[in-house]
Amino acid sequence: SDLNPEEADGLVQGLRRQGVDQIKFRDLRKPAFLALAASARAQGMRLTGHAPVGIGIGEAAEAGLSSLEHMDTVSESLGDAPDPERGEEFARMARAGTGLTPTLVTTIAYRMTPDAHAYAVIADTAGRLDRRRRFLSRDMLAAWKFGLDAKQLEGAVPDGFWAKAFDRQVADLKLAHRAGVRLMVGTDLGVSLVYPGYAVHEEMNALVTLGGLTPLEALRAATATPAAIITADPAGGRISPGAAADLVLLAHDPLADIRAISDIDAVVAAGRLLTHADLRALQRRAQVLAASPDATPPPPSR
Repeated sequence: SDLNPEEADGLVQGLRRQGVDQIKFRDLRKPAFLALAASARAQGMRLTGHAPVGIGIGEAAEAGLSSLEHMDTVSESLGDAPDPERGEEFARMARAGTGLTPTLVTTIAYRMTPDAHAYAVIADTAGRLDRRRRFLSRDMLAAWKFGLDAKQLEGAVPDGFWAKAFDRQVADLKLAHRAGVRLMVGTDLGVSLVYPGYAVHEEMNALVTLGGLTPLEALRAATATPAAIITADPAGGRISPGAAADLVLLAHDPLADIRAISDIDAVVAAGRLLTHADLRALQRRAQVLAASPDATPPPPSR
């Protein structure tokens, strides 16, 4: 939300004392944004958020924005500007090193899917419409319903409005990619039909099939690029000597087909190997907990 520019220093310093190292905002207007950006930069804190209001994304990037979140806010900020002007804004972002998290999967799930289907999934306690629903907690389902209910308060839009808006977002993503903007994989978890874990794979697939990224670029957008932007660790998110990272081991080559990222054979997490059988056991435990949070889940396989 908006804030008085004079309050920015105190807000940032207070967050810093609490151990916060990154600030996210939304709906900030230019004076408040510039004050917050200056304060965050002085405190050595990262600043990320929706495209601010009343200031171009290029200028915002040059003011110290670490990353922009959600392609819809970016496209809305660019308005009706022609492609050459949009491309120049993205070029300024690229030169500033600002990242971009498109979250296409959120627009697809929340705007491109009929609300009736989403409500039906929530009501489907047996998970027949979508088996992934069996793993969702009551809190997650409540968040989904809240978001859907809030949509009903929006005014009517012309037929085809969201499809046209999504086409613009995809076109802007391609312009950003062409300009060299650093792209990151994100999902905006909590939005209806955005399934934890699965949505990461869906977003990577969308970046390739819709956004024009290569599978390798999509993999980097989920690993090395976020590590570089969020932690500033050049060794993060990489498989190399001396690097510290968890590993997902796949049964097939994702460079040949990005959909292979869903074919997981094993995981190494915090130094522990989880085999395919272990992962299935974890899914069974998650399903039990989701169905009855007070139930005692079966023990892990090892």
